Amino acid sequence: PEFNASLRWKWRVDDRERCELLRWHPATLCEFLKGRSIVFYGDSLLQDIAVAFYVNLYGASQGRIVRLPKKALYWHPHAPHFEKLWDNVTIPVCGLPGQALHVIRGDTLFENNTYPTFKRMLGRISGPPPVMVVGVGAHYFGVAAKNISKISIAVDEFAEFRKLYHRHPIIWITQSAGHPHCDKFAPRPLDSSPGVMEDYVRNNTMYGWDRLIALRDFVLKDHVNWAAHHILVDQFPLLLLRPDMHVMSRGYRHKDIMDCLHFCVSPSPLDVTAELLLNALRFV
Repeated sequence: PEFNASLRWKWRVDDRERCELLRWHPATLCEFLKGRSIVFYGDSLLQDIAVAFYVNLYGASQGRIVRLPKKALYWHPHAPHFEKLWDNVTIPVCGLPGQALHVIRGDTLFENNTYPTFKRMLGRISGPPPVMVVGVGAHYFGVAAKNISKISIAVDEFAEFRKLYHRHPIIWITQSAGHPHCDKFAPRPLDSSPGVMEDYVRNNTMYGWDRLIALRDFVLKDHVNWAAHHILVDQFPLLLLRPDMHVMSRGYRHKDIMDCLHFCVSPSPLDVTAELLLNALRFV
């Protein structure tokens, strides 16, 4: 019942003269991609967005339940979302030879275990440079990370990545900080302003989520210097007001771990992130 109560709340556009989001449809994606593939490269938070993107595009927008490709996903028995995508997933899209949606797990941009896989995958993609959707941050810090200099490492790697792949269209997605004690919130969006919750997260530093906010602050200032085909989707303010839609918010616990960082995938607030991402493809 609480989950259904949370689902009654959705973001809506209240100024359609300034902001009109295009509706979900596979043909819209194909029009925006212009024959290019799309690559999701990032950690588990970005992988959740990739799942929401795929489910909305080929499921919810078509009024049907989407059947996810075998071996692309596995169901986590203790959580109401897809816990992770496999390290190297390729799903054909748009019906053109070689055009696909790729997902590569990378907890940091140049992680030794995954970056070589990412480079090999890029080398196998034919046609124009694919659109990259990138989202990392949490694994630069983590529970044990106490040194604020980790932010400078992330900043340097962000700059190096954009330099290496300057020919590629890149959509950067800001990381959503978690909500400490998310299981204590009512099944509805917050009534308070975003600033109140942001201060609350900043002051609960146990998980390093305050550093995620600091990293997002840097990206917001830095992106004005990016190339025109490198753009930013800032999901942080939207998700900040939804502590009721985390995995742990819904009462699911796995091995006594409180997951107040990952959101339920779909239906969830990540549907809005996926919709913003679809519309962002118009500009790259």
